[in-house]
Amino acid sequence: MSSTQQIDLTPFCAAKDDPHIYLHQPFSLDIYTIASNGHLAIIVPRRQDAPEITDKPAINNNFRKAIDTALQRGAESGRLQLSKFDPELIGCSECEGTGKTHTCPECDGLGETTFSGEFEVYEVECKICEGRGTVSDMEINRLKSQKSAGHPVAESNPGLCITCVGSGKHPKQMKHRLGDATLGAHYLLQLKSLPEATVYAYGKTDPVRIDFDGGFGILMPRHD
Repeated sequence: MSSTQQIDLTPFCAAKDDPHIYLHQPFSLDIYTIASNGHLAIIVPRRQDAPEITDKPAINNNFRKAIDTALQRGAESGRLQLSKFDPELIGCSECEGTGKTHTCPECDGLGETTFSGEFEVYEVECKICEGRGTVSDMEINRLKSQKSAGHPVAESNPGLCITCVGSGKHPKQMKHRLGDATLGAHYLLQLKSLPEATVYAYGKTDPVRIDFDGGFGILMPRHD
C-alpha cells in the first residue's frame, strides 16, 4: 500500500438508486476504508473522512470475513495484469451510451408487468425496458414526450449503468475466463483504472483478489 496519490473510491460504490444505502459511499471498518457495490470491494488504509457503519454488525462481519479470505492466498488458477487487458469495446445499449440509467417507470424495476384477465392474473415482460428493469435517459425523455412525466420514478435521478459501469461502452465479450473463474469483463475494465492492478483467480466460485498500488480488492466471479 505504497501509493502516495489518494485513489478516488466513489466509482466503486453502489449507484444512488441501489437499495443498500450504506454502500452509496466509502465506509471505514477497523484499519480499512472500503468502497463496494456488492459485487466488488476496493480496500485501502483507513481514511478519516469515511464513516463507520455502526448499525449493521452483520454487514461488518461479512466484510471482515471477505477481507480475511482475500488476505489468505491459496494456489491461484489464473493471473491477469490489468494493464494488458484491452478488450474490444462497443456502445452500451442499456444506457444508449450515456452511462446512466433510471429505474423503469412502467414496471418499477421488476422487468415484468401484471395484467388481470377475467379469470386469472398473469405477468408479461415489460415492453418499456424489455425485462431489464432499467431505462436510459433517452428513454425517459421519450416517455416524457408521451406525457408519462407524472410518474414519480420517471422523475427520479439516474443511477450509474451497471452494464458499462458509467462509461457508455462495454466489452463486446461480457465474460472473461481467468483460470477456473468466469469474471465480468466490464468490472475488469473498471478495475484497470487502479494503479499497477493485478487480478488473481482461485476456484470457480472463490472470490477473486485484486492487488494494486495503494490497497487490494475483492471481485465475485460470475456463476455461469
